[in-house]
Amino acid sequence: MKPVLLLFLVCYNGTMKNGGGKKILLAVVIVVVAVVCCYVGFLIGTKQGKMQAQQEWEPIVNVAFPKPPEQLFYLNGTVVDVVGATISLEINDPDDYLPHTDGSPVATEVRYANLTGQTKVLAYDMNRVDANGNPLSTQIRSSDLKAGDSIMVKSDANIRDAEQFDVTEVALIRY
Repeated sequence: MKPVLLLFLVCYNGTMKNGGGKKILLAVVIVVVAVVCCYVGFLIGTKQGKMQAQQEWEPIVNVAFPKPPEQLFYLNGTVVDVVGATISLEINDPDDYLPHTDGSPVATEVRYANLTGQTKVLAYDMNRVDANGNPLSTQIRSSDLKAGDSIMVKSDANIRDAEQFDVTEVALIRY
């Protein structure tokens, strides 16, 4: 805005001293008003275009990328650390489910899964299958889990937004 005012003052002072600059001053004012109108029109058009696109494309996006359910009883993630009977688990944020067109990474969160006396800890070997075609599973100890392992945890409670929760099953996935 300062450059426009400076240009206005320079034109005004330069033309008024010479006596015949009312036409130039009028032309400058018209150009400034036209630029301001174009800018305001651009902002209004952009806002309306975004609203219209959202209304038209939102149903299609929801079909291609449905929102995660409000109740989650399973979470997949990577083990950050195992301390005692608590597994620190890095998961993808359930609320950050849409693709990032700017190439930025998916938001992650750290959750804490508490093992109880009834928690089953299983390892699934995806390279070996049983007679039914299912991956072979073996029971392991929680001390067998290490940072970087891909696991799935299961709980009887809704753990969608829970930072700390008890789990009934932990599944280590081996490829």
